[in-house]
Amino acid sequence: MPFRLEMLGDLLHVTYSGVLSVEELRRLSDAIRDTEATLEPTPSRIVDMSGITGVSIGFDAMSELAEVRRLSPVRNAIKSALVAPGQLQMGFARMFQQLNSHPRVIVEVFRDRESALAWLAVPLELPPA
Repeated sequence: MPFRLEMLGDLLHVTYSGVLSVEELRRLSDAIRDTEATLEPTPSRIVDMSGITGVSIGFDAMSELAEVRRLSPVRNAIKSALVAPGQLQMGFARMFQQLNSHPRVIVEVFRDRESALAWLAVPLELPPA
């Protein structure tokens, strides 16, 4: 599963394509962590899953990777918009959303890129502490 990371404006754009595997997802997680370490503040992101053609990752591996992300340092609260137009992508996106328990990352799933970008454009409102 090749992926591409790029900063466009103040958003980190992540694009997946091909078959989603544990190894590629770990590489992507490491790449995101390394990119975030160089940026201040931590950017919100859009993750385009529309190019995923298959998934070879189970729940246990996904749970483990979600835990790694949960423990990753995030300097500020961020939004993560997952674009999942098809059933395969939607199933994976919903699993990731359910497993996300990072207190500073709000994950939402969208069928199209335009809706995701519109949600990301609204400033993040945090509940009072």
